[in-house]
Amino acid sequence: MKISFLIIPLVVSFFYLSASGQGFDNWDTLFYEGTSEAVIVTEVADEVIKYKYPEEHAVFSKSKLYVDSIIFSSGRKLIFESPIKEVNGLEDFKNVYISYHKEDVVGLVDMGIVSPDFVYNYSGYNDDPDYDHSIMDRIRLEAAMLGAEIVYISPEYLMGSRNYLSASPSIHAFSLQSIDKKSLQGWLETNLYGLSKEIRYGWLADSPRIIDHSSNGLFPASVNNLFTEGEAVFLDVELHVLEANRSHVIFASEGKIVLAKRKDGFLVNYELIKIENHPQLDRKRSMSLNNQQ
Repeated sequence: MKISFLIIPLVVSFFYLSASGQGFDNWDTLFYEGTSEAVIVTEVADEVIKYKYPEEHAVFSKSKLYVDSIIFSSGRKLIFESPIKEVNGLEDFKNVYISYHKEDVVGLVDMGIVSPDFVYNYSGYNDDPDYDHSIMDRIRLEAAMLGAEIVYISPEYLMGSRNYLSASPSIHAFSLQSIDKKSLQGWLETNLYGLSKEIRYGWLADSPRIIDHSSNGLFPASVNNLFTEGEAVFLDVELHVLEANRSHVIFASEGKIVLAKRKDGFLVNYELIKIENHPQLDRKRSMSLNNQQ
């Protein structure tokens, strides 16, 4: 009799493991952002991948922009090529990706609104493809100056009877990368930075205006404070061309810091580079070492 009682659990375990193994064989593998998950893909739509987890009923979706590939349970592999490219400055503005799908920017860093005060009447130009192309290039230019790789335009950007293109809060710039506040704080404590270049751009201008300040020597910037709002990083900085004010940090390395600020209807980038030799430099580093001790 004891043997009979032992056989029953073994048989139940065998069927459970067999069922589990069969289920695993029917799972798909989703590869994205350096990781992978075993899922059941329910739909490959134009913009998103829809999937659910085994033994669950909830259906999830993920933007195809961030999916690398899918290996289906049949063994077939589907590879996706992301249209998002690096944007390291104004020269890369053509790389900025325009999206009309909110799923594309979930989890990204909001770099701000593109042209909040601009409302452009383009009635009468609807049949001119070059005109619409120009508008998109202007949006890309501002996004690049905000340090963004992608712009999300919500359905509300077209108002009324499509006679007005409103660059309002419905047009946002987003970045895949966040600023490392701790590293930036360390660089500011041990280095001096001076204004090398100023880039100004307004919607009434045909192209950005670049002002080279390095030819007159690098004047040290005075940084009064570093703070954050959400994932965005700001500096309260004073330059010889800018009174002390809040500026958005859109790029930061030890050798270069790029700020963005709206001023007098223009979007302005201030490019600060590290000063290698300056009378204030030794004193600044000495103070930093004393604070660490």
